[in-house]
Amino acid sequence: TGIRLGGDNKSIDEYFYIIVTQNSDLKTHADIEIDDGGKYVFEEYSFDENGNLVKTINEYSAFVADINSCKIFDSNGEPLKFQTSSAPDKSHEGEDVEFISSDYVQNNVVGQSQYELTSNYVKDDCHDESSGEIMGYWLRGNKNFSLKDSYRADFDVDLLLTPSSKIIQTYNSSGVLINTQTPSVDTTQSIPADNLNFTLDRQAILDAYNKCPVHSGLDFTLAANAVMLDFAMKKEFVGGDISQKSFAFKLYDENNTEVATAASDSNGILRFENIYFNKEGSFNYTVKEVNDGSTDIIFANDRTVTITVSKNASGSLEATIDTSALTNPLINYQTYTLPSTGGTGDLPYIIFGSAMISGALLLLYRRRKKEVSH
Repeated sequence: TGIRLGGDNKSIDEYFYIIVTQNSDLKTHADIEIDDGGKYVFEEYSFDENGNLVKTINEYSAFVADINSCKIFDSNGEPLKFQTSSAPDKSHEGEDVEFISSDYVQNNVVGQSQYELTSNYVKDDCHDESSGEIMGYWLRGNKNFSLKDSYRADFDVDLLLTPSSKIIQTYNSSGVLINTQTPSVDTTQSIPADNLNFTLDRQAILDAYNKCPVHSGLDFTLAANAVMLDFAMKKEFVGGDISQKSFAFKLYDENNTEVATAASDSNGILRFENIYFNKEGSFNYTVKEVNDGSTDIIFANDRTVTITVSKNASGSLEATIDTSALTNPLINYQTYTLPSTGGTGDLPYIIFGSAMISGALLLLYRRRKKEVSH
């Protein structure tokens, strides 16, 4: 199926190969990378010490740092089974098609030209590393799968995000933008984004096959634009002490599916986190307070929060929220009941009060009757 490749056990250096196959439908690998336009945006709406709403936008370039798994399914949604060609290693024959992290070989450094993770090669374990002999790689022959039966590929990947820009916008209580800052960012301080899932359909599989230079497998390329949103809201407790009681809330999407939870802190601020978007559009969410059964509290009404996702000037996705939905507080009211004294109760007071009202009305009636008779 191929000739031995030169290189150490961490990367592929110089190589060439000749493909000999008995079944052109069998493919050897399924790889994925983020194209040059791949951007991830993290946004946060918060409140500063003056009560102003602050929107922070952090933009990152995205690279695939690791592929945790790739599973391939047929047209019925059932897992494909591995097949083998002429390779002597048939240990995976009949297993569900899944490439895992250890199947992928790293070529070059993350973020540099020609960087890739590929499952096209198998490390040559026939040689002892302790001997000092350079370890090589063979073209994969022990994990082959059928292209014609491949209809869906599910990837679980870890990304490495490199900062590219930061914007801080401040709004007053009326929602008017009063200040914008663009501080510098440290492009050397990358952050991980683990276990992100991508589902590719039949057309994406065919595109990936055509992208592979020698058509030996699937080379997926994604324009992975996405935005992750955190947002804060204000909470008031009229007649009560907000610093002494936390109130719980849940966030529901348009399908009434719970997507996040939050609880007010001692300053009356609650935060919903990790709301994920990977496409443009307008999305309506509902904030609902959790009634804890307290009979002396009137809980806040539900609040609709509309989030609009669109591309900004650089082509990245950006989420925008109507600021009034965040700055107008969610209000609870403390109610009161008359304490019980352990005496005769309210009845004597009610009877006495009723008698006084009746006596006053009777006196007024007699006075008016006397005036009429005169």
